[in-house]
Amino acid sequence: MKHANADYTGVAIDWTISQALGGHQVDSEAYRLRASHEDNLRVQQNALKSKCAEAESLQAKLNSGLDEPIDYKVECDDLLAEAQTTLSQKARGITRAENSQEAFRLRHGITREPITSKTAQNMMFLMILVFVEAGINASFFQNAYMVASPFAALLTSLLISVTNVLVCACAGYYIGRWKDYGLNAVDANSPVFTYRRNQARFLFWCFIGVMGFFHATVGLVRALESLESVHHAIVNYKLLLTTPEAVFLVLTGSCLSVLAYQKGKHAFGDPYPEYGELHETVYSLHDDLLDAFDDLTQQIEERFDDAIHMLEKSGKNQRRSIAKYNHCVESCLKAKRDLECAVGKAESQIQMQLSQIANHHRAARGSPTQNSEKSTKHLVSFENFLNFKIPAFHHPPDMKGHKARLAEDKARAFNSLNTIFQEIFEDNVGAKS
Repeated sequence: MKHANADYTGVAIDWTISQALGGHQVDSEAYRLRASHEDNLRVQQNALKSKCAEAESLQAKLNSGLDEPIDYKVECDDLLAEAQTTLSQKARGITRAENSQEAFRLRHGITREPITSKTAQNMMFLMILVFVEAGINASFFQNAYMVASPFAALLTSLLISVTNVLVCACAGYYIGRWKDYGLNAVDANSPVFTYRRNQARFLFWCFIGVMGFFHATVGLVRALESLESVHHAIVNYKLLLTTPEAVFLVLTGSCLSVLAYQKGKHAFGDPYPEYGELHETVYSLHDDLLDAFDDLTQQIEERFDDAIHMLEKSGKNQRRSIAKYNHCVESCLKAKRDLECAVGKAESQIQMQLSQIANHHRAARGSPTQNSEKSTKHLVSFENFLNFKIPAFHHPPDMKGHKARLAEDKARAFNSLNTIFQEIFEDNVGAKS
């Protein structure tokens, strides 16, 4: 390539000398030399302009995307208004329920607070009673060889004990609690109270009769050593009284019946009828109020989580677009550096060629003066190929500031919700405590 350039330069110089001897100027040949260098530079310049055009196109799309609001603002005014309405209604419901409970307590002359039963523990106690009685009965039946195997004895005894404990626990809850209903009330002799008490006492004696018959039957089964049929006769009762194991069965079953009856009175609620139900209503309304508060808190949390998710998604998309644009700008800068190198190389070459032509021209004319650099500077310079601006880099958006503002808005929303809840609770519920 160097030989070709040298040959080309030599031919150009010879041609220039011949033209110069004919009275022509050196500038015409210099322009031809310049044109030969401009072709390569123009190709690189067009490639650079193409890359810059691509970068400007990406920049236009990027700017349109950057115009979109990335700093999402979460509106919680509707939730706060809903909180004011919903929580106020539920708090007023609690107040009405507490007033009803207090009115019930004053009317019925109750001086204690409601008792919250531990249902799981009480059920466990009743189950223990069932298996204790079943074990005792099974041992008595097995000793008398009334059953074929210990398993049969346990099965039969388990049926007896379940019947005993279940009936007595139900009697305690549905009958025993009502025996003293309204007894301490101001109008204790009101027909409403007396009817309930009389009804409960009548059913209590009916229950005593049924359970007496039940235990007597169990005792006769052991005394007569028969599981098929039992006859309630005076002779059989005398035999029951003279059979120790039958007496033990009757006494043991009666004691467990008393325990189950007493446990049933408060195993599933307050011992005083309707008082526990009112307390459960107040308790459930308190739970509803807290659930509504938690639900509103969760809705606020979800809104800000969605905003953060959209913020991160938008930031990710913008970072991807910015990275693509910056990569294109890097390509432009690289192409410009290559063009600058080519321009510098072309300027050096044409400067050398023009010097050679000028020397030959001066020697041919016999002129001792040298050509001024100013006269050839416009021929040597290729700065016009670099006379355009490269697009600037873009920096990814700072998400920390946006997230910090969202966190502040979230804290203010929670603070407003807590303030509403505290005010409502103190005005409607806290004053009662």
